[in-house]
Amino acid sequence: MGVLLAEGSEHKSQRKALQTAFNYRHIKNLYPVFWDVAGEFATVLEKQIPTGTPRTSDTTAVIDIVDWASRATLDIIGRAGMGQGFDAIQNDDSRLHQAYRMIFEPSRGAIFLALLRLIFPERLVNWLPLRRNKRMRHGIQVIRSKCQELIRERKEKIKRQKAGVDNSGNDILTVALLNGVFTDEQLIDQLMTFLAAGHETTATALTWAIYILCKQPEVQNRLREEIRMHFPNPKGWPRSERPSSNTLQQAIDFKLPYLNVVCLEVMRYFAPIPLTMREATCDTTILHTFVPAGTRIILAPRVTNRDSALWGPDANNFNPDRWLSPKNGNREATEQSKFKIGNQKRDSTAAPEVTQEEVRGRTEARSNYADLTFLHGPRSCIGQSFARVEFAILLATLIANFEFQIEDESLLDERNISISRGATSRIVGGLKVRVRPIAVV
Repeated sequence: MGVLLAEGSEHKSQRKALQTAFNYRHIKNLYPVFWDVAGEFATVLEKQIPTGTPRTSDTTAVIDIVDWASRATLDIIGRAGMGQGFDAIQNDDSRLHQAYRMIFEPSRGAIFLALLRLIFPERLVNWLPLRRNKRMRHGIQVIRSKCQELIRERKEKIKRQKAGVDNSGNDILTVALLNGVFTDEQLIDQLMTFLAAGHETTATALTWAIYILCKQPEVQNRLREEIRMHFPNPKGWPRSERPSSNTLQQAIDFKLPYLNVVCLEVMRYFAPIPLTMREATCDTTILHTFVPAGTRIILAPRVTNRDSALWGPDANNFNPDRWLSPKNGNREATEQSKFKIGNQKRDSTAAPEVTQEEVRGRTEARSNYADLTFLHGPRSCIGQSFARVEFAILLATLIANFEFQIEDESLLDERNISISRGATSRIVGGLKVRVRPIAVV
């Protein structure tokens, strides 16, 4: 059982053992990994576009951004989490990507099972002799086999080191192995957890980001202008001249305030995890209502994140500017320190910060707890800094290199979009967008 599902003292122990993999130094070292995969993603996407003779500004292609976002984030979690890419971007038939499709592809069967889990014990529902369950079990077995292979290879690599360990590894698997507190089965559980949680959620956020930027082209254009001015575009950049982790961190965290707030607003407005559940471990009260031990409590981040009582009268509008000033909305806006994508303190030895509009975290909310995207407290998302940076770099790279338009304009009305009732708010049937390349400057 991975850290996501562990309970009580077991969860506390696992989280403590894994925390090193998500601290400031580690996340900073992963910026170049995110940047490399983003560059590969943009390069492969451009190859989907017909090369006219000559290529004109009207040369476009239609892609399913749901599928492509899933492939990109799977490769990132492979390289950053396990130290090995899964070739999902380059190869549509990647075995691991196909296995994930079996598990996460929205369908009527998935919706039916999700409803059953609200009524019956999950273990019972999972073993019903249904086609959907059989496909999921097969997909899970493929992923578990891959995790076993990765653990075996990494252990052999460590043994080959003269000192007995490989201290150069930055990935989650290496950190967990060097920690020495997990058995092989526990390591498999951790890898399964991070492959699922660290891949599908960010892919869903990236999909919704592209959707809303198609719906609000003025935001897309404003974002592109900032990115192309300050972001080192990875597409076509020689690997031998790759920017340092410090250079990338400075660009993402301090030179791109509008990218910061667009990412924040996407995560607020389109919370990737629609529902999660907690169980009262003892008799307690919530808002003066008695809650006996064993009561299941459903948390709905997307509902809370759009609550006008918490976010002001425009809570149901997508408005990145709400994060730029504490004075343009809710009268009880909080006064937190400046938010950074990496959610880390600024390096005192770094170059002076570029003077721009101040970006303040949670400025429109009455409380920090008004934003439940990554939850809070000891059960908050351990990988949220990882996810924020990954999301920001992928989005920046796509917007720097392409213009996006919705292919089916009826979907500009959000009510016409069918959303999965599974683990994430994935769009059912994919999202076709028209992509036009922009010359790199």
